[in-house]
Amino acid sequence: MKKKVIVFSSRITHPAVWPNTMSLASAISQSGFDVLLCDINENRFATLFYCQKMLREQPDSIAFTLGIADCGLNAPDLQRNGEWRPVSRPAMVPHVSFLFDTPYNFPAISGTLQHDMPRHIITLMDRDSLRYMDLFHPEKHKLFLPVAGTESDAGIDELLSRPRPIGLLYCASNWGIDTVQAWHLPEWTDSSSVPLLDDIAEYMMTHPVTTGRAIEAVLHLRGLDEPEYLQRLQPCFWPLLRYIKPYRRQKALSLLLESDIPVHVIGDYWKDTPFAQKLTIHPRVNYDEFLQLIDQAKAIFSDMGEFNNGGHERVFTAMLHGTAVVSEYSQYLAEEFKADDDIIFYDFGKRAQNISHIPKLLSDDAYRERMVRRAYQKAYARHRWQNRARALIDALALLYPERFA
Repeated sequence: MKKKVIVFSSRITHPAVWPNTMSLASAISQSGFDVLLCDINENRFATLFYCQKMLREQPDSIAFTLGIADCGLNAPDLQRNGEWRPVSRPAMVPHVSFLFDTPYNFPAISGTLQHDMPRHIITLMDRDSLRYMDLFHPEKHKLFLPVAGTESDAGIDELLSRPRPIGLLYCASNWGIDTVQAWHLPEWTDSSSVPLLDDIAEYMMTHPVTTGRAIEAVLHLRGLDEPEYLQRLQPCFWPLLRYIKPYRRQKALSLLLESDIPVHVIGDYWKDTPFAQKLTIHPRVNYDEFLQLIDQAKAIFSDMGEFNNGGHERVFTAMLHGTAVVSEYSQYLAEEFKADDDIIFYDFGKRAQNISHIPKLLSDDAYRERMVRRAYQKAYARHRWQNRARALIDALALLYPERFA
């Protein structure tokens, strides 16, 4: 009899989460497991109750459970009076928390890392996050596992033969007209940290690194290399990320517009920016519509959103849909793909001039198609959901071999 895997997620979240959850669940199923996919917010909670009952009553039949962020960590039960009460889950069943963001995006990862589950593995989209987790959550098992790309139903030849009326497509929301440095607001009580945080933010403006690596670099310049100094700055990770992410997005668009490169944007709040009239702004779309727009684009422009030593689904999905990629620099992506042959990298320092390569990418079909073919082959070999499912199952089998006997 096949072992079962329960996958917990929710449709009530970022539009990319549920479709990618389904892709991951399908890949786990293709690896030889019976998969139960549970939307924790479905009407009447019937599937949730069924999965919780199975977890409590038939734990030996389940290899592991998986949830997006904190989904599935808690197993509430509905009593006859209509109130929820927590129900403990069997300690022997491992649980995977699959993160779609950094572990210090506290609003997105709320409650996930504080859970005291004994067999708990956290997946991370960026290798620098492993350092963060080792320092602040040494009790957790960790696995570097970026979100994979969504495959197209068509092959590369058909994808390249399709008309692509959109030149450059940028898929990201703007978090506000002006970026906010929280440590300069009146409610910030630790005034002694302001000079240090200013230097860290300035470092991140010109270096393509994650928040964690930037903090360590600035501390090193001050001779503060001992872990205790980094630990003291844990409350500052989120405010720094909250500042640098929109800063980089607005800076990236300004570089494009200064070079007179037309941009199609998908995402919220761009209409409020000073340069909105220079953009072609698409309304908010669901995931299927997002894929359709990628299929119509010659190239996608991607900021890394804090994954400067990792990757995310937009890069891999674009490659698997025959779309060229211009990406903010990532050390991991630079190891997986050859710069200027498979992908074009930019940043806000020495690689800023690479923006000038985009007009050729959009106008020279032969040049673009050579890049697209090479990227497609590498993404197909290493960055589909079946690759991620295999890595995840291998990790769990090494940690908990008895669950797979």
